[in-house]
Amino acid sequence: MAEGQDGYVGLNVGGRIFKTSRTTLLADPDSFFSALLDGDIPSARDDQGNILIDQDGEIFRHVLNFMRYRELVLPEGFKEYGALKRQADFFQLESLKSSIERPMQVDGSEAVGLMCPDGKVFHTTREILMRGENSYFTRMLSKDSTVARDLQGNYYLKGISSELLQQAISYLTHGGILTPIDDFSVLNNSYGIG
Repeated sequence: MAEGQDGYVGLNVGGRIFKTSRTTLLADPDSFFSALLDGDIPSARDDQGNILIDQDGEIFRHVLNFMRYRELVLPEGFKEYGALKRQADFFQLESLKSSIERPMQVDGSEAVGLMCPDGKVFHTTREILMRGENSYFTRMLSKDSTVARDLQGNYYLKGISSELLQQAISYLTHGGILTPIDDFSVLNNSYGIG
């Protein structure tokens, strides 16, 4: 393999050279890299002995950082989610695929996902959620928030039904309730709106 005496492996991905440890590449035992380093996948080499991989080197740096840190951290304004997902598929990194979150758009604004205990997810905008002054949502969106989030970045709302959350979003969006609620005090007590 293109492994140097220092235990590092050289990769030439789309013309960009990367040097990383064998340990990093073997972090996921079911990945392309495990098969590659075990010799199960034939590999061509460049003039310096680096393993040639026909993928986008700019995107690959994010893949490599994910394998190093076991966390996907993308730069502000990243937009190449499709290319990143294709590389996650190519390199057989299921954990990376499940970590890729593409910000949704609602009316041209970045969406905020809210997930109920029953698994239903609602999307709305930060602007709409901030309309309820001193509400649960404004606290949830603050930088000091302790509200848990899933791998897709959706906020997990404990103890609230999908129907009630739908009413809360409707209230903030339209300035009033569109359908009757049996117990309006629950909405007020849960979210501080109304």
